[in-house]
Amino acid sequence: MKTCCLVWEIPVIEGEHYNPIMNVIYMQKAKKFLNQLNRYFQDENMDWKCVLDRSACTYNEIFSSENQAVIFVPEAKTRQWLYKKEIQAVSIPKYYLDFAEYNEGKLDKIAIFFMNLKNDVQ
Repeated sequence: MKTCCLVWEIPVIEGEHYNPIMNVIYMQKAKKFLNQLNRYFQDENMDWKCVLDRSACTYNEIFSSENQAVIFVPEAKTRQWLYKKEIQAVSIPKYYLDFAEYNEGKLDKIAIFFMNLKNDVQ
């Protein structure tokens, strides 16, 4: 089974977790989206599962060989200045959710992303 990682926590400092209250709020939203995506994978008989990033966006963790794709929450687009040049060159497929996809569980675009990966990822 292939694994994608949902990076839901985009801190200002790599590896620094949000404060406990923010962590609970954002984690609940991430879990809700994660469950919807995994349900979609199951319903479509896709060989994928999505897991939550537990590292607070530590690059070595999210771009490890365990993950065949990485999904970023919408906040990642507003904080792209945090990403190192090496990350832009990483060959692992990356998907940046927009606010409607993440907050309303709209899976149309991300479904196309995974369908396109179907034959590309071994």
